[in-house]
Amino acid sequence: MKSWITLPIAAASALIVTASASLGEEPSGGSGTISARVVASQLQVLGYTAEINSDKSGDPRVKAMVDGFSWDIFFYTCGSGPLD
Repeated sequence: MKSWITLPIAAASALIVTASASLGEEPSGGSGTISARVVASQLQVLGYTAEINSDKSGDPRVKAMVDGFSWDIFFYTCGSGPLD
């Protein structure tokens, strides 16, 4: 993956963590991890479309549309349970 593609994802991730911290909330109910629900919610707050589904392994995936580009955000080695 080229660095010009990776940079927007890293920036979006940093914004999400910063937004969660500035709102005084733990990223995932106090567990110290970030969930697909938090990522999708923060993208939506920023005005982007985002939905949660799963990849072929059953791990959560956030599909987002940002500035006309389709993004898939993957979560690896996730615990069992709901996709969020």
